[in-house]
Amino acid sequence: MKPTLIVYGSCQAQEIAALARTIPAIALQYEVIYLVSFSVDGVAPPRLHDEAVKACRLLWEQFDNTNPFPQHDLLPSSAQQVMFPGIDMSCLWPFNTRDPLNSPEPNLPFGRFPYGDRVVIDLMDQGLSQDDVIASYDEAAWRIEPQLERLLAIDTARHAQREAKCMVSISDHLIDDIASVRTLWTNNHPTLDTLRVLFERLCAATWGDRIRPWEIAASVYSDPFSYLQMPIHRVVGETLSLAWWRPETEYVLPALGTPTFDQYIKEYTRWRFTQLERLKPDTRS
Repeated sequence: MKPTLIVYGSCQAQEIAALARTIPAIALQYEVIYLVSFSVDGVAPPRLHDEAVKACRLLWEQFDNTNPFPQHDLLPSSAQQVMFPGIDMSCLWPFNTRDPLNSPEPNLPFGRFPYGDRVVIDLMDQGLSQDDVIASYDEAAWRIEPQLERLLAIDTARHAQREAKCMVSISDHLIDDIASVRTLWTNNHPTLDTLRVLFERLCAATWGDRIRPWEIAASVYSDPFSYLQMPIHRVVGETLSLAWWRPETEYVLPALGTPTFDQYIKEYTRWRFTQLERLKPDTRS
């Protein structure tokens, strides 16, 4: 058995592992193994076979306060360990919330709207009609404008605290380049460009300059998270001066095609009213 390179963490870590397998200089030397760090459907996260951990020469571990790599005791003393941060930003999607009406559907394991919108939910809770919710949305959304810089500062502080425990960083790419580069598709799903930046930094922290940037750039690897692109509202695009954003930008969304933000909110609002109507008790005698 080849020595193992274990990548531990979220779905982001899974894609880092998949990217590593496309690099011949890595794949020829290591058996690249991914281990998930979170539970799925309430089932406890799996563990690796002891032999795979004992054969580990390199552990890339995504920092997690509550779920560290569970088999540290089996790692060889010679194994190199590199801690790296998760990738997320809240300020680009300040209205994200869990929608209690969303649930899995056929071919939509995370539901039709895995990222709910609290502006729509709040307006509906006020008793507005469907047309009035859509008509009132923009005015309600713009009220967050004074808070956006603070939300960006909170994102910055979160990353600084997290990266203090890591050997590589990503916050400079996420925050310093926020206006010029689209770094994420959703608040926790990075673009391929961002994954490559993190991957290059992991390689540099591990092997110095032995993995050349052109080897990473030449790897054949599709953008794994582009299947779901959360729309960005005008208040965010204009307040944060996002050069890569336009009001008419279209986004890829399962079951919805490629709507603009305005089209997305109309679809989401219509869907919520339909779901609530279905939940009403049947009063027919």
